[in-house]
Amino acid sequence: MVRVLDDADLVAAAVAGDREAFGAIYDRYSSQVFTMCAHMLGNRDDAADATGDVFLTAAERLGQLRDPSRLRVWLLAIARHNVYRRSSRRGRAVPVAEVEDMTGPLTDGHEVGASAESTELAAVLGDAAAGLDERDRAVLELQLLGLEGADLADALGVAPDAAYQASFRMKERLERSIGALLVARQGRGDCQDLDRLLRSWDGTFSVLWRKRVARHVDSCEVCERRRKAVPALLLGGVAGATTLLVAPEPLRDQVLGAAQLGGAAGRAWSGEGFPPGPRRVGRRSVAALVVAALVLLVLLVGPLSADDVAPPPVPAPTSTTTSTSEVPTTTSTTVAPSSTLPVPSTTVPPSTTVPPTPPRPGRPGA
Repeated sequence: MVRVLDDADLVAAAVAGDREAFGAIYDRYSSQVFTMCAHMLGNRDDAADATGDVFLTAAERLGQLRDPSRLRVWLLAIARHNVYRRSSRRGRAVPVAEVEDMTGPLTDGHEVGASAESTELAAVLGDAAAGLDERDRAVLELQLLGLEGADLADALGVAPDAAYQASFRMKERLERSIGALLVARQGRGDCQDLDRLLRSWDGTFSVLWRKRVARHVDSCEVCERRRKAVPALLLGGVAGATTLLVAPEPLRDQVLGAAQLGGAAGRAWSGEGFPPGPRRVGRRSVAALVVAALVLLVLLVGPLSADDVAPPPVPAPTSTTTSTSEVPTTTSTTVAPSSTLPVPSTTVPPSTTVPPTPPRPGRPGA
């Protein structure tokens, strides 16, 4: 009887250079990674590239994973990190348009039934997800893959409390998105205002259309009644309610051929070896950036000399009287050179050449 190795055994073997063990890791989790990437990026070719990058990164960083039993969560966290970087370069993430070539459900006991009703509900859920922004969509996709609690937090790269809030916020927005989508599709005949609002709509849902329709629904009694009729099944828990897309077959050979097992991929990720969460620029970070910019400006331009600083204006003597009809620029009052404000003793005479001041030793860029 062949013993099935668990994740920790596979990680240990792969770190030691066992390419077959790494292939087993790919076979076990590539569909989940590819499904998330495809749904987030909206394009199977892009999803295949992202999936390949995820496993190549994993090959180099497997030794950094503190708890190998959390391999699945770690791979999905890398997928989230990779998708964020890609979508930031090409715009907001959108859902995948094609849904064929699907395998069976996840093996955690959750599945979407094969009935027409379940298929329709899954289609509505997928279309409504287009009304979510990138971060809400990431939370949804991870929960659809069955991640909750600490696993969801680590996959998102945030604290558990923040993950709970993100999940709660996502479900609220998903509810509004589902309601807005169904009202947009079914309510135009009952509401002339809605019909006028949707005249330019091509049937493709998005964050912008979700916000427009939701604002209308909030102010329209007719459309609000229709939104409340959304089946509760659609608004319930979503954990594990997804099926898996199959990664392209050639991708496996490409990944295994290029994987560098046990290598070091740049700077190690902190904590348990999980990739960082989304960056947020706080007030302190903004202040630090301003200070750094000022220091850089001083280093590039050089210190200001006394000639660069205009002296404060010298008030005219009280004994001088100027008629109100005189033009200020032609006033005869002139300050004698001897009345010029004294220049500090540190000022270098004009005939002296001042060599540039070398930067102080210290941290780079300081």
